[in-house]
Amino acid sequence: MIKTNIVVMGVCGSGKSTLAEHLATRLGGVFLEGDRYHSPENVRKMTAGTPLNDQDRIPWLQTLAEQIQRHTQADQQCILACSSLKRIYRDQLRQQAGDLLFIYLQGDEATLRNRMQSRQGHYMNIALLQTQLNDLEEPGPEEHCLTLSINQSIDEMLTGILQWLQNQHTTLTPGMSVESFTERSGADQHKGKP
Repeated sequence: MIKTNIVVMGVCGSGKSTLAEHLATRLGGVFLEGDRYHSPENVRKMTAGTPLNDQDRIPWLQTLAEQIQRHTQADQQCILACSSLKRIYRDQLRQQAGDLLFIYLQGDEATLRNRMQSRQGHYMNIALLQTQLNDLEEPGPEEHCLTLSINQSIDEMLTGILQWLQNQHTTLTPGMSVESFTERSGADQHKGKP
């Protein structure tokens, strides 16, 4: 299976950290929680409901890239949970951390809001959800990204991710969803049958 470092991305409340931690365990990799690497000033802003801007995020992304590089040099695969909302953020990580695969957790606002209202112990102000949705630039077909619905269970997501990792260079094209993979696989299995 490919050992490229992986970024689990999406807005707040999408379940990035939960999935990334489970995936790291499944792959025997290192889980990196991106939120833990924010500066104290960034944390203060988000706690107060003040959105981060590009200048706030650039040094944070640099720190994350350095963490990935450090583990890669130790021959460890990293699974990073990071919002990666804009293409420029994803490009910065790619440029500074090397080859990366992205997994995008996609969900509707109502589900995301309900999740944020029910979670505890996180500094992220729920008022920032709308801002993050406004900033979000969903990965395009030219990016190495797998899109998953947040309505799937963790086990369903992990199954789809493992299929994608095993087949992405031959069976999947960048941006193809697990649902597309399943439909295509089923069609291939029935080819030539009466």
